[in-house]
Amino acid sequence: MYLLMPLHMHYDHGFGMTADQFKESADELMESDSSKDLLMPINFLKRHALELYLKSLIYILHRKFDIPFFNNGSMEKPFIQINKKQKLLTDSHNIGELYDYFIGLHQGFIDKFPNDTDWLIEEGIDRKINLINGIDSKSTFFRYPKGGDNKQDEKKSRVKALDIDKIQEKMQRKPTSYVKAMLLYDENDMLIQSFDIDTDVLPDLQKNLTYLCNYFHDLHAAYRFAICKGQ
Repeated sequence: MYLLMPLHMHYDHGFGMTADQFKESADELMESDSSKDLLMPINFLKRHALELYLKSLIYILHRKFDIPFFNNGSMEKPFIQINKKQKLLTDSHNIGELYDYFIGLHQGFIDKFPNDTDWLIEEGIDRKINLINGIDSKSTFFRYPKGGDNKQDEKKSRVKALDIDKIQEKMQRKPTSYVKAMLLYDENDMLIQSFDIDTDVLPDLQKNLTYLCNYFHDLHAAYRFAICKGQ
């Protein structure tokens, strides 16, 4: 039912629906022919969707079970307490902190959930969350070319400096496929520098982001159907 209502009337103030839209945008881009060149925006969309799903679940738990927000907060100003500090939920971007806050509520009220659904959180979800959060705790890693950590920033680009010998080794390992590279020569035809221009960008991070985005999409759907009764 909530899918046919304006966002401000949603049980969670539209956070879940907006998360779905970011996820669907990332999924559409992944199907495009240019997906390898769009991994930064794709990863940002997935990471932001994950953040919004967590905020939606927190909203739902507070509202459904009448849990007061911190320091007289409200659904309009949802203050939460993280590490003994007051934070506005809408201004919190650290998915590690959001997940810890969510799981505390989820586990505390799981006995009151409908018993026709398995509500146990899958083992290993916390590790995947921490892997993402260890790289992008402020939701800035995929938005900017430079984030303050040069070693991590270098991993964002598909183009990487690589010794010509390494490129040749790569060509020998893939004799039936193309190896994309760029070679720079000086005016005397001496090789100056070589680049691999088709490397995988943070494959483990991409894999975990995709898994978490799908997992919390499904958990959010279960919340909306079973706990919110379609609201």
